[in-house]
Parts: sequence; structure tokens; C-alpha cells
Amino acid sequence: MSFNPFRLGANRNTLIPALSQYERIQEIEEGSEGYVEAWRNSRTGSLIAVKVVSRLRPVGELTVLLNLMPHTHIIDCLGYIEGQPSPRDLTLLLEYCPGGDLFQVQSRNLGAGNDGTFSEEFMWVSTWSIPGDAPVGGRYYTET
Repeated sequence: MSFNPFRLGANRNTLIPALSQYERIQEIEEGSEGYVEAWRNSRTGSLIAVKVVSRLRPVGELTVLLNLMPHTHIIDCLGYIEGQPSPRDLTLLLEYCPGGDLFQVQSRNLGAGNDGTFSEEFMWVSTWSIPGDAPVGGRYYTET
């Protein structure tokens, strides 16, 4: 079992003290699967992204995030809380990324004669910034 600093305390209605140091700042995004909010640590001022999704659907994202090796180019999963804010929810606590996700980057890339596709240069930099560090399917990118 991996360490989860945001695991619920004995009382399921009270989160452990680490999460109680955070305050909700704003909603970032809402979709059919759930929503994402920005939360700030009232002591340090640091931001995290709090993503709430339904536990009724398989959540492969949590499995992937928990099994990734740490890397500067991959958002880190800081922890998760099952059954909060409602019994059917799963809350993921993630590093905050002020630039948004790749969909938001692509959306900003639309317009002014651009069809929203990423340049070849962007894709090469994005793809090859991770090799040798992040396992995919139990193997490393650098293996043949």
C-alpha cells in the first residue's frame, strides 16, 4: 500500500489535517466526468488541483498516476480520497499546472489560420522529454 498523505481520518466526514490547511479558490473546469478546482494552502500559499470524478466508472487515471515514476514533465498525484465529497466520488489531489492540460493548450492554439493541431516541433519535444524516465506498459521508452 502506498503512502497517501490525504487519506481520510477515523471520522469519514473529517479529512485529515493536511487537507484542512487548504481552501478552495476557484473552479477550473467542469465536464461530463467531473470537475477540477484550484485549492490554496493557507499556510504556504502553494496551489494544488483537486479533481472530483465518479467512482461508478472505472478510473484508470488514478492507477496510471500512482504507478508513474516522478518526472518534471508529468503532473504528480499527491494523493486521493475515496467517498468524498459524496460516497460515489473519488477525489484526486494533483500538482497545479497553471497552463492547463493539453486540450486547453490545443484550444489556445486554434484561430488565426491555425487548425488547432500541434506543430511537429512541439510533438517531438513533448514526446522525447520523457524517454528513459517514465515506464509505459512495464517497459521504458528507450527499450526496443
